[in-house]
Amino acid sequence: MPVIGLVLDEGMAPQEDIFKSIVSYVYKIFNTIRYHSDKDFLRKNNFYKKFCVRNINVSGFGWLNFAMEDEEKKDLFYKV
Repeated sequence: MPVIGLVLDEGMAPQEDIFKSIVSYVYKIFNTIRYHSDKDFLRKNNFYKKFCVRNINVSGFGWLNFAMEDEEKKDLFYKV
């Protein structure tokens, strides 16, 4: 069965911002847990990573922003 996937990558935070506060620290732990199974699957099944899944850097876009302006939606769409 054909599979097409996108990984919405927020990029790496600058080192000085990683442990800026307890909230950012907990957020980083949450993201690690959230993405672990996906990354583990792609590590074990290299075919999917090589041919079916594409990483897109979405830094600067809110991953929970359901009220994006049309221009921002276009910018995000063209990142693909």
